[in-house]
Amino acid sequence: MKFLYPNFLWAFSLIAIPIIIHLFRFRRFKKIYFSNTALLSSIILEKQNRNKIKNLILLAIRILIITLLVFAFAQPYFPGKFSMKGKKTVCIYIDNSPSMENINSNGILLDQARLLAKKIIEGHGMNDEFQIVTNEFSFKEQLFYTREDALQLLNEINIHPLMKKLSYVVGKINNNLESKRNPQKIVYLISDFQQSTADLKKVVFNTDVQYYLLPVAPTSVSNLYIDSCWFSSPYVYPGQMVSLFVQVKNSGDKIIEDKSIRLNLNGLKKVVSFTLQGNEKQTLEIPFMVNQKGWIKGKLELDDYPVSFDDNYFFSYYVKEKIKVLDIDNQRNNALRTVYSTDNYFEFTYADEGSVNLQNTSPYDLIILNQPQNLSDEFLLQLSNFVMEGGSLLLIPPKELNNNWHNAVKRFGISPFENKISAGLRISGINDQHPFFTGIFDKKPRNIDFPSISMAYSRSSNYLNTEYSLIEFENGKPLLTLSNYGKGNIYTLSVSLDPSWSNLTRHSIFVPLMYQMALFRTHKTPLSYILGTDRYAEISGNSLNEKIKVSNGEKTFNPVSLLVRNNLIIQLDNNFSHDGFYEVNTDNKSLIACNYNRSESNLVCYSAKELKEYLSKNISLLPDSEVRLSKSIQQENNGKPLWQILIWLIIMLIAAEVLITRFYKIV
Repeated sequence: MKFLYPNFLWAFSLIAIPIIIHLFRFRRFKKIYFSNTALLSSIILEKQNRNKIKNLILLAIRILIITLLVFAFAQPYFPGKFSMKGKKTVCIYIDNSPSMENINSNGILLDQARLLAKKIIEGHGMNDEFQIVTNEFSFKEQLFYTREDALQLLNEINIHPLMKKLSYVVGKINNNLESKRNPQKIVYLISDFQQSTADLKKVVFNTDVQYYLLPVAPTSVSNLYIDSCWFSSPYVYPGQMVSLFVQVKNSGDKIIEDKSIRLNLNGLKKVVSFTLQGNEKQTLEIPFMVNQKGWIKGKLELDDYPVSFDDNYFFSYYVKEKIKVLDIDNQRNNALRTVYSTDNYFEFTYADEGSVNLQNTSPYDLIILNQPQNLSDEFLLQLSNFVMEGGSLLLIPPKELNNNWHNAVKRFGISPFENKISAGLRISGINDQHPFFTGIFDKKPRNIDFPSISMAYSRSSNYLNTEYSLIEFENGKPLLTLSNYGKGNIYTLSVSLDPSWSNLTRHSIFVPLMYQMALFRTHKTPLSYILGTDRYAEISGNSLNEKIKVSNGEKTFNPVSLLVRNNLIIQLDNNFSHDGFYEVNTDNKSLIACNYNRSESNLVCYSAKELKEYLSKNISLLPDSEVRLSKSIQQENNGKPLWQILIWLIIMLIAAEVLITRFYKIV
């Protein structure tokens, strides 16, 4: 305990006044004569004893009153954590993530956070310096301000779409405070403390900094939101009947009935109704016919209150005008031409080994290397680049193997070819679990009539990690394999297409297999990107003919970009700040669809009781009431004053003296 005005303690000498009055009673007695006082002696003695007790009590009360008065004027107090004189460095973090648009009985959580921050600033001294931090971490949030400027900054804080983990926030604040030599460093963390983002176990609290947690809790954690979406098929082409699967979640305990979700695809609209139980997620199916080409803008919408940042989901995809197939074949195999000529969506082209120019292979989706004879290193390098950039390559062996073929197999890292075999070539089955077969069969095939194979090449069955057997013989040898090579695929047949080897080209499975090889992509462009999580967006098949520009309808900017093997890599920096569509001025006006992080959609927060588990000597929990907060901050800065308690005690003692004097009668 300390005194604000210790000089008043000299007044303790006034205690002598009641003691002197008590010892020297300045009362005059009148002498009365009695004939005999023997009968009164015992009564007088008893009255004197009682009167002595009363006087002693009154003396003690008066001494206490004077003592308490002296203490009251000296103004004693218990020192706070920051009662020492000098400038304080105060950092206030206001969580402005999307979950802070939730409400409680006092209104919107972000508005309450701003009011609490205002009370904190007003509770500190005029000479203290302040830093206001949000999830934006902009340049101005790295600076320190006066009291007036800090109050002004609070009015500029709005909901920011990018969430930050609490450990990241505190780490940034600690780094900023390290440059301050002020011994009095205070950090206030105002947040709803969502369990999904407030990773308190990973937060590093510095021992030389005093931290205060100020939770602003929502009334309800119920939230309906769109989590993600995907197509039923790994590729989309015109005339195809495809389904869009949408996952919606209900994070609350109550049932949500008769809700609808709306789909808009470049003007094509669909509506699907659904009902969700409490804490349930559901996958909705929205079927539609693909009748548009080029870049498609897709938007999913639903209505929910009060948290609405996750009620929209944007996605984009590209439907090609044509699928282009190049057959490098000196013998011009008519079976391949027949396959791809039956559908106008495919554009089939022949080329001889000696005349083909592979300097620009980007227009092609599938290149078929059919029974090659002369494969130069430069030719193989160009094919390798084509596949690395995302193209597909089908290798069909010649009837007689040569060194060129072995070199090609070795370059692409696929299992080597051995000798010809004619026994054990009955096909045992297909690997229908592989995504390659998605969409080929309406249901899982049984008892398939497979092609008859009379001659094939034996290949090693010890595949690399990137090579998968799609169709196998009973002897375990592969008929068709798929290898992942860079961003593309390499398909390898173990048989020649010569009719003397098999009836594969005449079998019903041949057409869907060839279609799938041209359409299927292992490396697919995402339908959308998550802001704050995904760092880069990739657009395939582009060239930098001019400076890249990106526009979202509100602003146009030049992003940080890089061209790698005809793939444009764009950095998703702070310019990508809102969900929606961003158009890139590439050859085909590419689209990037962005969405907010759904980790904010789970509104479950830490309670005050749970937060107390993380408290320590330099970590405290403050109330979210404005009045109580102001009082707490004042006590931390100025200490806890005791003079009011002393005044009440003085009043009580005076009342006790009056009662004793008036009603304590000596009979």
